[in-house]
Amino acid sequence: MREKSTKKKTRDNMKTKVPTAVLETAIKSVKLRLNLTEKEQSKIIKRLIELWMFIYNKQISDDDTISLKGYTNIDKSELDKFSIKVGDTRFRYKQLLELLDDLVEVNDKYKVGSFSKGYRVITSSFGNSLSEIDIDLSKSFTIMKSKEYWIEKYSKYKHLIEDAYKSSIELGEYLNWMFNNEGMELKPVIDGGFVKKRFLNRDRIWHHFLLALKINIGDLWFKVSNEGRFYSSISNLPYTAINFMKFNYQSPVDIDIKNCQPLLLASLLGECDGLLQYKRDVEEGIFYEKMANELNISRNEFKTLSYRFIFFNPKPLLSGKVYSSMVKLYGDVILKINKLNSDGRLSHKLQELESKIIVDGIGKLNIPKLLRHDQVICLS
Repeated sequence: MREKSTKKKTRDNMKTKVPTAVLETAIKSVKLRLNLTEKEQSKIIKRLIELWMFIYNKQISDDDTISLKGYTNIDKSELDKFSIKVGDTRFRYKQLLELLDDLVEVNDKYKVGSFSKGYRVITSSFGNSLSEIDIDLSKSFTIMKSKEYWIEKYSKYKHLIEDAYKSSIELGEYLNWMFNNEGMELKPVIDGGFVKKRFLNRDRIWHHFLLALKINIGDLWFKVSNEGRFYSSISNLPYTAINFMKFNYQSPVDIDIKNCQPLLLASLLGECDGLLQYKRDVEEGIFYEKMANELNISRNEFKTLSYRFIFFNPKPLLSGKVYSSMVKLYGDVILKINKLNSDGRLSHKLQELESKIIVDGIGKLNIPKLLRHDQVICLS
């Protein structure tokens, strides 16, 4: 019993990094509004940071990948746990939120019933530096599950799960890099059927920071799809974080399979006009570039379009600019792709093939490694 209690204390009370401006705002609010001793102030400040982090964690988990500006709906029962007694006074979550009014917006115009309201962290107040504070992370990250839990759930992937817990991100260096590259264009996404450009703005910087922070504190998740794909907190990390990753306390190397989905598809195609050129281009890793040039768009834009209209399209591609470009460069290959996708399962077939190679093949090698679908991170 003593050993179990010690482990819980270690997990629940950890030093973590938060935006300096957030901590300073919380300290200023407590000092100006509350008549407390220094020890009591410290207790309240910690609880404010725990509440702030809880709301922000909920917000980036609920919100879409485009705006990151939406309110997150939180039931009062989830906030009641932040109630804290300091001296003779009990501070409930509503009073704590009033102390955080410069950091958290409450959407009073919209609520569900009498028990739930929308909340949104004001990321413009974060600044660009970090400070360390010792808080109870189990309050801020309530879905935190142990390594043992995940290994029991996915025992077949025991080594992949154990390796994921050996990873970390150099938070200070990563944050500095993001601020130095604020405004850079990121990989686009599909939104409503259209390619949507994304940029490294202030909201996204702190979103990426919190995802990296969760890696460092061991708040990981794992999932295996029906096709055998291995999803995790590591595969969900922004690609910009990989250069700041530590694995077994060392700097790893990452091996990325260029044109992976087009390359896998080539193995499924039968003989047809244009197949030789298609195979040559995907093997050389230039398929995305050639199609992008033909469409007069960026490589990343076409790659996003290709996932939407070719490799992960539930329907055959029968017309449009992408179709015409495929016919021009690769003849009847698109017709063979359509035939393969006549049942709408082409994406499943490709993911199953990828999983057999990456997860069931490379994933079972007796070396430390992290998997990000078609990317393998390991030590040199």
